[in-house]
Amino acid sequence: MKKVVDLLEKLINKNLKEKNSNEIQNLSKEILDLNTLLNNNILFLSYK
Repeated sequence: MKKVVDLLEKLINKNLKEKNSNEIQNLSKEILDLNTLLNNNILFLSYK
């Protein structure tokens, strides 16, 4: 969860001029991947 927050902060703190769509897409993908992992863990733990 902390990793997701760190990625979001990194995205927010970037200067608008420095933002390019590739970087935003990469960060978004990482966040989605982490979110999927988190959801899978929650599901797995709830069925244990």
